[in-house]
This record gives sequence, C-alpha cells and structure tokens, in this order.
Amino acid sequence: MYKFHKDPEEFKDGIFSFKIENSYTINLLNNKILQIVSAKTSTEFNLQDHVGKDFKILGIESCRSLFGKHVIYYHVSKNEITSTNYGFQWKMLQIVKSKFYLKLVAIIDWINQYIINSICFIPTYTELDAMPKGWRKCFGIQMCKEIKASLKRSNYLYKYRIMQIKEKYGSLRWYDAAAPEEVHRIIQKYEYISERTCILCGRPATKISNGWLSPYCDDCYNKYFNNEQYEGFKNWYGWSLNKDSSTDKQ
Repeated sequence: MYKFHKDPEEFKDGIFSFKIENSYTINLLNNKILQIVSAKTSTEFNLQDHVGKDFKILGIESCRSLFGKHVIYYHVSKNEITSTNYGFQWKMLQIVKSKFYLKLVAIIDWINQYIINSICFIPTYTELDAMPKGWRKCFGIQMCKEIKASLKRSNYLYKYRIMQIKEKYGSLRWYDAAAPEEVHRIIQKYEYISERTCILCGRPATKISNGWLSPYCDDCYNKYFNNEQYEGFKNWYGWSLNKDSSTDKQ
C-alpha cells in the first residue's frame, strides 16, 4: 500500500528497516529496492519500477489492516509537482514469496471455476420455488416442460425470461418477457387450472376462501379454515379457450 505526500517534508524522517513478529525483516535499500529477509530466504523487489520514475520513495513503515494482517506502507512524493497533476494513482504491490504456490493457487481456482462448478453445482432455488406448493406439485413441472417445448419450436429458448411467479386473487400469476404467443396460451391455461387446484396439496379444489382468496380441497379447508366462511365451485369442465363460458362460481 502507499501514502502520497505532496510535500516531501511531510515524511522527512523516513523508516528504512523494521521487523515483523521476529519472522521477517523489511529493508528499503537505496530508496528503491524493497528487501524481505527471513531466516532461510531473502527476496528483493524493485519498488522504484513499481511506482514509476516520476516519483520518489521517502520510506516505508509497517501497519495492520482492519483484519489484523501486516501491511507494508511505502511513502512517495512526486519529483515535480504542478497545480493540475500532483497525485499518485492507486497501486498495490503484491509480494509473492513462492511462485510455486502462486501457480498452484491459480490452477486450483481454474479447476474450481471451470470444472468443479460445472459438474457439482446443485441449485438450491429455482423460479418455480416461488409457485405455491400445491400448484407446483400438481402441474409445475408439466407447465415448465410445455413452455420449454414451445420456446424451442419458436427459437425463443435463450431469449425467454421469467420475471415473477406468484399467487394473486386465488390464481397463478406468471410474468415473463420475450415469450411467443403459444407460451401466453400455455400460461393462460394453467392460470385457469390453478383456480380449481388446492393451493396447499394440489388436489382438485372445492372451496375458495373469503378475504384472501385461495382455492382449497375439502381436507385442507377443514384442517386450516374450519370455522371460516367460503364459497363453493359449481360446474367445472376443465380447460377451454373459451373459459369464461364454462364455469360459474356460487
């Protein structure tokens, strides 16, 4: 890390050598070579090449980051300061103690990103999870298969996007983008079917709750809403393109 000084006098008492936990000695040689010395090895980095020829290295010091790790700060100033250009661009010097381990980490990262993730990635959530359990159990997978087949026929498979899936007024709502007309008809069909399908277990619904409208079968309604009022369904003949004429609600 670095600290920039517009005025070199701000850091006139430069530090050029210090130890880190009795393990490493950090030296700044000739105001340009950063030397790291341990009991077994000695490594040197040309810090001047890193900061550039237009800057002067004033000294170094050791600090700790927010995570408690040791950080080497090098102090710099510009050789020639003007009113419009006196700053120092952000630079971080990464010190590699072992090229072998650096390459090993790079290989492991590549394997994890391009091989392990592709083979072992198991999604924990899909858009279909937003559909109420009963509807998902009854027709969720079949609905997705029909939509996918339609998208393939229309060459829309990689353009199609699901925006939102939810329940509203006791019926399925499936919002999407870039869908051909056939997909709209499929969604319309299952929105209608959802109105007569128990939202909890997926069996045929016989009642619809008042207030927060949702369809339920006899067993689920008696279990969760036994003392509440409801409306019953009269005559349901299944899906029809002219669905408004095929059903009535009491």
